[in-house]
Amino acid sequence: MKPIKIFKAFFPTLLLCLTIVGCSNTQSQPPSQLILGNWEYRSQSWCEFYDDSTCLIGGMAGEYKIKDDNSITLNVHGSEDKLEFAWAGGEDKVDFEHWYVTEDTLYINGMQYPKATSSQSEE
Repeated sequence: MKPIKIFKAFFPTLLLCLTIVGCSNTQSQPPSQLILGNWEYRSQSWCEFYDDSTCLIGGMAGEYKIKDDNSITLNVHGSEDKLEFAWAGGEDKVDFEHWYVTEDTLYINGMQYPKATSSQSEE
């Protein structure tokens, strides 16, 4: 009977720990995979990121690089300025210097862009 009493005593703590872990802000894929695809602004394609590190931003071709610390550098062809954003770690920490991405929303440059559905990106 003693092991049951011990289990009952620690069960609430175990349940709390499992709840915290289950609700933690973990992503199923790394940002380098989550960013791939077409992102919209006002229901129109705004940017598209490809797995070969190229992108289209506002109809202009460019390149991007995501570093080990998840910071991102964007280089649009024809522009001398590279845009650099540090990893925010969460959507609530995004500003004009940080970025974050989930499976359905890109947060960058202080804005949020929903991911286009497959039927919208084919149009």
